Amino acid sequence: MPLTNEQKVNYYECEQEVYKYSYNFWKKIFKLIENVNLFVTEDILPIYCFNEIEEISKSMGNKASFYALGGCVVNGHKQAVIRIGIDVTRNTLSAKQKQTIRHEIIHYALWLMDMPNEDDSLLFWCMCYIYGGGAYKILSENEKEKYLIFKELYDEHCKKLSENIRFIVINGILNYLKTNNDINKEVFEKYILDNIEQLRAVLNNSR
Repeated sequence: MPLTNEQKVNYYECEQEVYKYSYNFWKKIFKLIENVNLFVTEDILPIYCFNEIEEISKSMGNKASFYALGGCVVNGHKQAVIRIGIDVTRNTLSAKQKQTIRHEIIHYALWLMDMPNEDDSLLFWCMCYIYGGGAYKILSENEKEKYLIFKELYDEHCKKLSENIRFIVINGILNYLKTNNDINKEVFEKYILDNIEQLRAVLNNSR
């Protein structure tokens, strides 16, 4: 289905917005990754756009039972790519599209860190809570209980931290949640507070 001139202009303008917004968000969370995966650079993000109308049309033509809308991350053993859909009826990104971009980059970041990155994984939900990624797949009851503990402690102790401390604390939280199957709120809280205190001491001594 050929695009009208207006739709072509809309696609181009949205595509430029997607790249600009994506790279800005990528640079924001890159500090979580740079010490884990030394071969990743903040200057490269494997992302490209596709026309959502064409995606639907091709899927219908191939009688496929699934087609991508919004965005997705396709990853294998050696490479990953982020696909972001563009609605050619608009010439600017909506709040929902920006959330989709954050959602997919969070998938990609966790994948680079060798951490669970599925839509129904605890770590993915935690990252989406921190960065507004819009997690939607239901957690298991056990994971939901851990998530609620995380939310409470994050809001109380981490949300207002300065950026240079907060991203290190977040990294520690992710590793803690990944390696501990059973989460005791008091023990977890002490772990977070100890990390914050140690980081502040290091920063104060370096001044």
